[in-house]
Amino acid sequence: MAKGIILLGMVFGLITTAFAGEAPTLAQELNKKIIVDLSDIQLDQEKKNMVVTRFKVVDGCIEIIALEGTSEALKEVFRKKLQSLKIETECADCETYVFHFLVEKE
Repeated sequence: MAKGIILLGMVFGLITTAFAGEAPTLAQELNKKIIVDLSDIQLDQEKKNMVVTRFKVVDGCIEIIALEGTSEALKEVFRKKLQSLKIETECADCETYVFHFLVEKE
């Protein structure tokens, strides 16, 4: 079963930089938690496979505002994964986060 490697892309200034001794940032937490099974998904070998999402974190849960990607199957895998996560990083309810994920098969 192929597992996906998710490379976290640029976060547009909405995540603070982590200093020694602080809790992990949202970007670091997502980078650790988002590993998806891509065995049933056909990735395009000619171009970059990616998902771009805008979301808020409310009471530790991700509320997706928008989700775009290079394929419907890839978007659905990310939608399910993001909505299943329990976020431990302190996040402001009113803040909207934007993440770009580049996807490759191992």
